[in-house]
Amino acid sequence: MTGLASREHRRLVINAITNALYFASTVVVVFFVSPILVHGLGDNRYGAWLLVNSVVAYMALAELGVGASVVRYVSRFDGLHDQDAINRIFSTSLFIFGCVGVVLLLTTSALAIFWARPFGVDQTVADEMRWLLVVLGANLAIAFPLGLYKTVLVGLGQYPIVNAVRISSLIVRNVLLVACVHYDGSLLTIGLAITCGSLLDHVCSTAAAYRYLPGLRFGWRFVDRETLRAIRGYSGYVFLTYIAYRIATESNPLIVGAFLTPTAVTYFGIACSLSNQAGDGLRTAIAVLTPTVSRWDALGAETAIARLLVTGTRYLLYMAVPIQVGLILLGRQFIALWMGTTYAQQCYPALVVFAMPLALVLAQAMSARILEGLGKVAPLFVLTLVQGALVVTLGVALIGPLGIIGVATAATVASVVQSVGVIVIACRAARVPIAKYSWRSWTLPTVAAAYISGVWLLGRWLLPPITTWASFFGTGLGGMALYVPFVVCLDPSLRRIVKSTISGLGAGAHAAPVQQLAGVSPPGD
Repeated sequence: MTGLASREHRRLVINAITNALYFASTVVVVFFVSPILVHGLGDNRYGAWLLVNSVVAYMALAELGVGASVVRYVSRFDGLHDQDAINRIFSTSLFIFGCVGVVLLLTTSALAIFWARPFGVDQTVADEMRWLLVVLGANLAIAFPLGLYKTVLVGLGQYPIVNAVRISSLIVRNVLLVACVHYDGSLLTIGLAITCGSLLDHVCSTAAAYRYLPGLRFGWRFVDRETLRAIRGYSGYVFLTYIAYRIATESNPLIVGAFLTPTAVTYFGIACSLSNQAGDGLRTAIAVLTPTVSRWDALGAETAIARLLVTGTRYLLYMAVPIQVGLILLGRQFIALWMGTTYAQQCYPALVVFAMPLALVLAQAMSARILEGLGKVAPLFVLTLVQGALVVTLGVALIGPLGIIGVATAATVASVVQSVGVIVIACRAARVPIAKYSWRSWTLPTVAAAYISGVWLLGRWLLPPITTWASFFGTGLGGMALYVPFVVCLDPSLRRIVKSTISGLGAGAHAAPVQQLAGVSPPGD
């Protein structure tokens, strides 16, 4: 059992690291490519592109939660060495996605034909938006069946190859995007570049799926009602939660586009994207904890799950605090250097509003992974649905008097409500008193937040104004150089981990980082 737990933990750590590397790659690419796209396309065309992407994102709801079912059943049947069952799941899902792809292709074509002026934009941009809708709609229709191969790889736990393919296609796609902006600058060529990058992703994922699962086959004899019922039964709440999540995250640009202008969508999109990207790396890294919680729950390791909730949240907050404080204190200078002073003036107020609940939202992400591992997905759906409803109603109510700040405020209020609800439910599920969770998870990170805020404010006061990338990174990294040792000295459990890491050259060097994160030994040891 000890060897099995050790192998499982090493695999989780490797998967988390590759997920983090993929996220880091996206951040680097966005950092360099976004200014080129914004300035190359112009505010109107860039805003139009964001609007079309929001429409297509809503169409992605047609995934119906099937992908989550494929991951679960492929993982389960691979462990049981049941190739026939895997082929039934694969074939039935491929049939579903093929039908969905045809419907999406017809839907986007109809929208492009009959939606003469999307969101009331001028006719020149409207024509480009309609062509872009056709191309991205076709790309999505193809992505549903072909993307199933990547989902199979995820079910097999092959995150390293999945993320290698993602990074490769990301680079190719964005090189093509920059080339298109430089030589043409139309939305149609942008859409074609995105499609080419996606096709590369699908081809590589398909080859890898057959490489790691040679027995994978599609056959009409594998498509049956029993498998369809199994997929539908698991994917129900996943699909509903996905709908609610899309409403909560994709409604904002549509509200801004409906009530304001494409230029306002650009300003709003930059602030929203920067805030989301700042926390996505941590969300991506902890996504691999869900199957671990499921395993511990099966083994009856309630104490391990409770400690993971409390200690894991505290460690996550230590990483979230400098991100949140940095967005608030250094965000204006970052946007000015990244996009220009005009964008800093227009985007920074909304960025501050988005950043205010970031630590709470990331703590909620830890709680959500635990609830998913415990199989308690129904409360997640309800709370996410409430979040989506608040985003829409408050956004529409506040956009008139406050503009994009009002929409950002609506999103922030909705996130706080949802996050608090998820954390409370997770504490009940893990049998952790709210008072204990609040004290042990939040007290020391709050002290750390006050410390890093003071360091950066003092640096801004004593040092020359931030006008170059060198001065920006000097201020930021200088603060982090003081923050990390302060946190290690502040938290006794971190001091123990650092000491064991430094001194553990023998057997202790192989201690699983996931164990240390949770503050527990794996069940069965």
